[in-house]
Amino acid sequence: MKVKIKTWKEMKKEFGLDDGGDINCPIAFTTIMELLMPKDRIIEVLLGMYEHYEYNRKWFIDENIIKEKL
Repeated sequence: MKVKIKTWKEMKKEFGLDDGGDINCPIAFTTIMELLMPKDRIIEVLLGMYEHYEYNRKWFIDENIIKEKL
């Protein structure tokens, strides 16, 4: 399923930041994730997880950071 992720500013306003400067949502959204996010903020999520193939990373995606399902 393709989803659009909320902007950093939207998430910061909604959840605040943790002590490490990451978004303080149930499954943290990190500054590294933000740097690797596509400009259109649209990603493909499978089974609650997003795989970033270029950097060989898997991220668990919290429903709260999804702006809309596409």
